[in-house]
Amino acid sequence: ASIKEFRAKAEAICQNCHEKEERGYVASVHAQALKSGNKNAPDCLKCHGYHNVRKITTDNMAKVNNCARCHDKEFTAYKMGIHYKAMLKGGKKAPTCSACHDAHKILPPVNAADLGEYCARCH
Repeated sequence: ASIKEFRAKAEAICQNCHEKEERGYVASVHAQALKSGNKNAPDCLKCHGYHNVRKITTDNMAKVNNCARCHDKEFTAYKMGIHYKAMLKGGKKAPTCSACHDAHKILPPVNAADLGEYCARCH
């Protein structure tokens, strides 16, 4: 009857096979924004597609482009950094957005006090 109903039913359907991802998403800033009434906040369908449900982990650029659709300022900043340059050179382990913010349990931006902890994951 409506896109809102379709999105809600799709999330329940996705949960049937993707429980872990759903638990992460429910705790995410994206889910909180959606619950608060932000109709543009992403859910399963916004990231994975409405008709051709796709896996996003195929390549790093696909991951980054998926986030960049809504986060253009953050993408502009990312493009200026060493991680983006490493990715363009073919670095398979170059961190993308989800390396720090997670793919489903989207975490809020990292504050400066916690930055070392995030960097220490790889460095």
